[in-house]
Amino acid sequence: KDSVLVQLKDMPDYLSISKSTFDRWVRPHIPELRLGRCVMFSKIEIQQWIANTSIAMSAQICQLKET
Repeated sequence: KDSVLVQLKDMPDYLSISKSTFDRWVRPHIPELRLGRCVMFSKIEIQQWIANTSIAMSAQICQLKET
């Protein structure tokens, strides 16, 4: 059964990015869930952040092309 949560240590692999990229560009923008000492992230929150970021970046690219 697929979990709806991803542990902090697994996030870079889950997103196919480096740990430093995750820490710098992604982690500040998605809520963390703490279960004791374990830090987890919701797959739903991650997918929503990706979708929102993609939409925002597409809009910026369109604006740049118009100028």
